[in-house]
Amino acid sequence: HCWWLLCLLLWGSSGCKESRHGPLSYALTTRNGDTEVMITMCERDAKEVEIPSNLDGYPVTQIWDGAFNACTQLTQITIPEGVVRVGEGAFMACPSLKSIAFPQTTTSIGGAAFMNCSRLEAVTIPNLEVHLGPETFRGCHALKEVRVAQRYHAKSELHRLGLRGRFAEVFESPRSIPQ
Repeated sequence: HCWWLLCLLLWGSSGCKESRHGPLSYALTTRNGDTEVMITMCERDAKEVEIPSNLDGYPVTQIWDGAFNACTQLTQITIPEGVVRVGEGAFMACPSLKSIAFPQTTTSIGGAAFMNCSRLEAVTIPNLEVHLGPETFRGCHALKEVRVAQRYHAKSELHRLGLRGRFAEVFESPRSIPQ
């Protein structure tokens, strides 16, 4: 796993420990004296996954790059409050995923996070300050509704996110997001 090498480089060998919870693999990481959980991988045949808000008594704060990549049968994912970062390509090539809602705590969604999620119809991102990486929605041809911050309504921003043509019409104002 690439995350293991990163853990070793950033926090040393005592900073990471891989564990399992159902279909999920995760690592305990220590940053600035605080222990957090990072979801590192999911079994490729998982269908419905609920990420717990705490594992081993520590908060889940990250979904690592490619953690759910090519989970071809994944239809539903529940992401808890407390998750701050979703890595690059985190849900890339999950063709059965139809909708996803992020918690208010999510501030960063990496590039290509949903690339080629061909059946993805709806995305809700309630945090007005969230950063969306490039090509976030490229290849998401079934998208009908994206609820996200107003600043992404500019045409250049929509193209950067991988939304072109009719896809630029799927964005809604943040005022329409239920609180």
